[in-house]
Amino acid sequence: MFCSKCGTELDDDAKFCTNCGTTVGQPSESVLKSESATAPKDESSENEKKEQPKTILDHIKSFVALIFVILAAVALVRNCSSCAARSGLSSASSVEKVRKNPVDVALDKMESAITRIEKLDMKKSSATTFEGAYGEIMAEYSKSAKEIEEASQILENYDESDFTAKQWERMLKLRMRMQN
Repeated sequence: MFCSKCGTELDDDAKFCTNCGTTVGQPSESVLKSESATAPKDESSENEKKEQPKTILDHIKSFVALIFVILAAVALVRNCSSCAARSGLSSASSVEKVRKNPVDVALDKMESAITRIEKLDMKKSSATTFEGAYGEIMAEYSKSAKEIEEASQILENYDESDFTAKQWERMLKLRMRMQN
């Protein structure tokens, strides 16, 4: 018996060529190429090769890849959220405002206006007699006072039972700040 690839003489029971390593009993690549060029192509056998069913290992690989992608997406979202929190931004701030309790919204509005008035009081006491600066301070003071009045009107629409303990405590602290 001879190797179909290199022509080396082989033992009758040999499975591989001792010279080139080709499996005995299989035609060489050159023989395969020449046969495929002359033989008509069988389209059904090519389709069968392409449509081999997935093995369990293929399914496991796909599942692991999917889990990896999901974990990467979660890590990315968490990283973006923590960056936004560190920079003082909130990715869901507009959603929070929509869902926020109206009492909390009114208390927030009142608190920001009171804080502005407290800052304006400090400016007013240190302001010179320059009427333009004093006029701007008074206009801002009036605007803040109006916001406090609007927030108070909103809060008047709610019964004491509508307030949580924290909201009630917060409202009392804001009223004490207004009195000072």
